[in-house]
Amino acid sequence: MKRILRVCQCVAAACLAECAAAMPLGLRMALWAPPPTASTIIDVGGKGTVEERGSGYVVEAKEGETLTEGDFTFAVAKEAYVIDIAADGKSATVALKAPEMRRVRDNAPYHGGGSGAADGGLEEGIDEDAEDSAGVLASVEDIVAKYGEGAIKARPTVDATKGEELGALPVKTYEGLYYQAAWGDDLGSMTEGAKVKAAGDTLYLGVIKQKGSKGFYKITVSER
Repeated sequence: MKRILRVCQCVAAACLAECAAAMPLGLRMALWAPPPTASTIIDVGGKGTVEERGSGYVVEAKEGETLTEGDFTFAVAKEAYVIDIAADGKSATVALKAPEMRRVRDNAPYHGGGSGAADGGLEEGIDEDAEDSAGVLASVEDIVAKYGEGAIKARPTVDATKGEELGALPVKTYEGLYYQAAWGDDLGSMTEGAKVKAAGDTLYLGVIKQKGSKGFYKITVSER
């Protein structure tokens, strides 16, 4: 299951097969783990059954049971999900919330007001990218200065001969979920970066900075 956030930037408007084969079988087995399933992601304390369906989950209460939000526990943060329980408590649907970007500028797309990391903004010492007129990218220089080169995850290969520059999308994350950025000047043919598993509440995902008359960024969140 995955959810997607698209961020539109309109500048003109200011807006491992060979290696695995060489490994001993025992080591390959030790490195492999089964992917998460509905039953390992969501638990309702034995009060119902959980089935993955479409882009989310359906929970059916067992006979004589009634579901409440307090019954739900998750392998990752509960806050990462939307739980919709039927009025009679006999069923519910569960889905990942759409991913969120950390606020860079008060009037930037998909960002709320306020200031500071505590309410979703950038961390102290990290400013917006001064060349990003849409106000959705964080300063690469500030991130590297504070955390080092490795802090920008899934860095794309930058082709300087084409005038490309590295940008960094600041993403609000939940530990254990996977986040992926994409970018391009056409929603139908965007370039995707690698998936990154979150280990905290913020990721800076590398993208190619969109500097033309239009550009788009997309963030995807998933459990696998």
